[in-house]
Amino acid sequence: ESQPEPLDVKPVFSLERDGIRFSAYDFDSQLHVRLRLYIVRSQGSDKVQSLSLNVLDENLWPRFLAAMSVAFGKELADENPGEPDPNTFGRIRKMISSDHSAIGFVAPRGIGQGAWNPDESKQTQIRRRFMLLGQTVDGMRVWDVRRAIQALRSIDSQTETPLTLQGQNTMAGAALYAALFEPGVQTLHLWHPAHSHDEGPIFLNVLRYLDIPEAIAMAAERTEVRVYREDDFDWAFPKAVAKKLGWPEKQFQELVPQPAQDIFAAPDNPQVMRVGPDRKCKKPSEAARVAGDGAIVEIDAGVYEGDVCVWGQNDLTIRGVGGYAHLKAEGASAQNKAIWVVKGRNATIEHIEFSGASVPDRNGA
Repeated sequence: ESQPEPLDVKPVFSLERDGIRFSAYDFDSQLHVRLRLYIVRSQGSDKVQSLSLNVLDENLWPRFLAAMSVAFGKELADENPGEPDPNTFGRIRKMISSDHSAIGFVAPRGIGQGAWNPDESKQTQIRRRFMLLGQTVDGMRVWDVRRAIQALRSIDSQTETPLTLQGQNTMAGAALYAALFEPGVQTLHLWHPAHSHDEGPIFLNVLRYLDIPEAIAMAAERTEVRVYREDDFDWAFPKAVAKKLGWPEKQFQELVPQPAQDIFAAPDNPQVMRVGPDRKCKKPSEAARVAGDGAIVEIDAGVYEGDVCVWGQNDLTIRGVGGYAHLKAEGASAQNKAIWVVKGRNATIEHIEFSGASVPDRNGA
């Protein structure tokens, strides 16, 4: 059996401000794939009682940057963190001070520092290249999460410290499969995971053998699993397995998420973003890349030509103001599906017009 490349963990910076020690380390996920792990802990804290690793997707990455830029904007300037987010920053600070924990954040390949070309046609080409090599992007992101766990544990020799792993949406799937293969994950928090691999993450041939409910049951055999959901989906299979095998109640739990539990919960005062030719965000696609959950996106009336995008955030309100905002695709499409692809839950869209979309497979919405 071939051995993985050495992690080669290297410190990038470590600073203390506003009660927080903020550190960054680069490590090798595999040859030529260098990722960055960020760690947040209490200032002056030498003993860590628990570790947590958060896997960031395309929507949470800019929100993490916005939170940490409150105190560390200079160090993150190259990442274009956007408007500072004191609400999330305060929530992170409260979490690490209450239980002497260290919280890690990692963006797998193709996200964050190593983001690939955002053009949808380029994204499709990249996904196909992975498949031609017998893998998928999501499959390699599972490996990235495993390597991030190893890197986190290697820093200050935290090999025996209890570890919690968590991810949201598609990254909940990456965290789930990483916990199946990587030992030592004590607790797994899955926020709004897909109900089936039909929705993602994509692994070659996985549905020939199992689906996400079965994978959750497998993980719960050795790891305490919390599934946070806001829909009516019944996770019947892991519940039946837990009952049949007589597992304690904490081994698998379905929970309704509470804001205090979620670092990236939508703030009480929602983010308001304005889009238009004279605004900071000139096109809706620019707002789609940086908006957070619960944001209100107001698009000035007018015609936006050739602009398509994916909205992955939850609880969005998107509306045209001063009249209708007209998205004139001119043959373009997001993910070869539609002018807008809305992946998040509970989106409200008002006073928006769409025209001119075209998809090569004629299967668009």
